[in-house]
Amino acid sequence: MTLLNSKKLALNVLLGSIVSLFIVAASLNAAYAQPPTMPQIFYGTVTIGGSTAGAGVSIVAKVGAEQLGTGITDAQGRFNFNSDYNVNPATGSTVNFFVNGVKAGQTALFGSGEITEVNLSVSATAVPTTVSITTNILSQTDTLSLSNGVLGTAKTLASADNRIKLNFAANTSINMQGQTTLGAASESNPPAAADNSTLVRAYSFTPSGATFSPAVTVTLTYETPLPSGATESGLYIAYYDGSTWQKLTSTVNTATKEVTASVSHFTIFSIRYAAPVTTPTPTPTPTPTPTTVTMTSNVLGTSGSFPVSNGAVTAATSLSSSNGSLSIGLAANTAVNLQGSQNISVAQLATPPAAPAGSKAIAAYSFSPDNSTFSPALTVTIKYDPDSLPADVAESNLYIALLQNNNWTELDSTVNTSDKTVSAQISHFSTYAVLGRTSTATGTPATPITTAAFSTSDLAVTPASAKAGEMVTVSVRVANSGAAEASKTVILKINDQEEAQKNVTLAPGVSKVVSFNVSKTAPGQYKVSIDSQSDSFQVTAGSGGQPSDMSMPIIIIIAAGGLLVIILAIVLVMRQRPSG
Repeated sequence: MTLLNSKKLALNVLLGSIVSLFIVAASLNAAYAQPPTMPQIFYGTVTIGGSTAGAGVSIVAKVGAEQLGTGITDAQGRFNFNSDYNVNPATGSTVNFFVNGVKAGQTALFGSGEITEVNLSVSATAVPTTVSITTNILSQTDTLSLSNGVLGTAKTLASADNRIKLNFAANTSINMQGQTTLGAASESNPPAAADNSTLVRAYSFTPSGATFSPAVTVTLTYETPLPSGATESGLYIAYYDGSTWQKLTSTVNTATKEVTASVSHFTIFSIRYAAPVTTPTPTPTPTPTPTTVTMTSNVLGTSGSFPVSNGAVTAATSLSSSNGSLSIGLAANTAVNLQGSQNISVAQLATPPAAPAGSKAIAAYSFSPDNSTFSPALTVTIKYDPDSLPADVAESNLYIALLQNNNWTELDSTVNTSDKTVSAQISHFSTYAVLGRTSTATGTPATPITTAAFSTSDLAVTPASAKAGEMVTVSVRVANSGAAEASKTVILKINDQEEAQKNVTLAPGVSKVVSFNVSKTAPGQYKVSIDSQSDSFQVTAGSGGQPSDMSMPIIIIIAAGGLLVIILAIVLVMRQRPSG
């Protein structure tokens, strides 16, 4: 090899080494320039049926069908977990949560590096508790499967000889009084009956006191011939209430020899029949001759009359004052008891008794005879003058009240602002008045909040001091205390200049932590502000954005390798001699 060729070889090796070094350096720079995706942190509480969940409840977060992360609750029903590094959905994707496999009503939005609070809740019935009930009907065994105390599907339990059949409808709610065995057995010593009924056969159903909703259909069989005096159509099922036998509405099927009834609880049940009772023919009561009396009235000075036959008004009657300021309406057949009197009188009181607090008296009247009674109640209608009402009493706040023992009792009243009347029904005579609630008593209803109301709090900057190029996380809690769901643009300002913004949508009463990641290269103090919240961080000299300490040995090794290649090339050139 000539010297010229050796030099060319060395030069090619040198250029190749330099190019290789540039490629490696560029690759390392690209690798460190792309930061890894940060996980999202979810935390909050879980309630099931309005109660705080216990320890070990499973929480699964999903974006679509993809699992984003999992967690479990502690003894206080709290959870805290990170999203999976290997799952990176689009920012703003909806995150659904599942509690023990049941989808919660709350959701969140995915945001890399964000810390999100979400309090989850599901109904108690969403997390079912299944209990298996053992049954024994005259030694015939079976099972009932209850979910949250409810039998999901229809079920029939029967003894082997079909002497007893129990029919449960689908979705029957069963309270076993804490027991897990349901049974029926022949009752060898049933309680005696106090009436004239006779026992055919009896059974004890357990647990005593167990309840069913809807009722369970019980079918009991009988055999013929029946005891003397009994008829199949006269059979019925009765239950023992602890002191006597109570007859149930029963159906007899003479073809199948069965008696059926519905029962809502367990106790002792029996088939019975009642011995025929001879009822003596009653002596007819002679029809009394009607007695008709003419009653008189004086309503605010206006006289009137109305007939009463055997203590009842014979036809609908209206008794009114001449000016129409007060009227009394009696329906036909109203029973009237005037305490021995035959005259009705209504007079206005010149000085009404004091009205209760928050009301003012408009007019008061004395109805006599005192304690006279009417059935059904009669209707009293009283006119009012709107121009004479106190300034703080509205027409709609008028009502009729009864004075008893110096206390006013408000009656259910109707105000007719067109006719300017107040009406109420009264069943006896006493002192009555038209009263009006004042505007101070009624108050002015507050205007409900129907819009969103956003607020920010808990601004945090981490770390408070960073090197040039290092990442600083700024977080703030955003809350919606209004009554409507809405969106808010959260704007981060650095030194009073907009740095970044994020849009957040919150339902009423919900809060969320919003985070920003920023970095600065110039040393100095930086002011951070979001709405009225403010803080700051310090940037010091130094390279916070350089590769980690672990990368430096790799770069040194690569550089040393490149230098070694260059040295070898130079040595190779120096050792070559011109050929003779």
